[in-house]
Amino acid sequence: MEGKDIKQAVTERFYEAIEKLISDHKADNYRDIERQTGIEHQRINAIKSYLKKGSRPAYPLIEYCVQLCSTFKISYYWLMEGQGPFYYQENQEYTFSDVEVGMFSEERGDVEYKSSSLVDRISRVEQELAKLKGLVGA
Repeated sequence: MEGKDIKQAVTERFYEAIEKLISDHKADNYRDIERQTGIEHQRINAIKSYLKKGSRPAYPLIEYCVQLCSTFKISYYWLMEGQGPFYYQENQEYTFSDVEVGMFSEERGDVEYKSSSLVDRISRVEQELAKLKGLVGA
């Protein structure tokens, strides 16, 4: 799968996860998800508009994916690959490939804007993964 196809697929699953959390009564609405995760409800609406109406492209940052997964115990593997259970299971390994980590960035017009270096992002992902492992007792 090409990088852009992967980015699109993860964006679709990210939005699907948001909707599932609401239908599973883990969150009341987009503002509740913002309150619990720090992911701005405007960003969620922008992703929804992009996916449903074909408006300006909007993608989740890797930090949003990590925060969503760690807050609601969603499987990183499901979010990245679309396989396995939606909620993570104990003793399951969660890792991101370099391609997966690098494919997330916020796009502004024709210029791709990266909020921090790849090394910083990988470091934050590793910290979040360590927290998750602590939560599941791994």
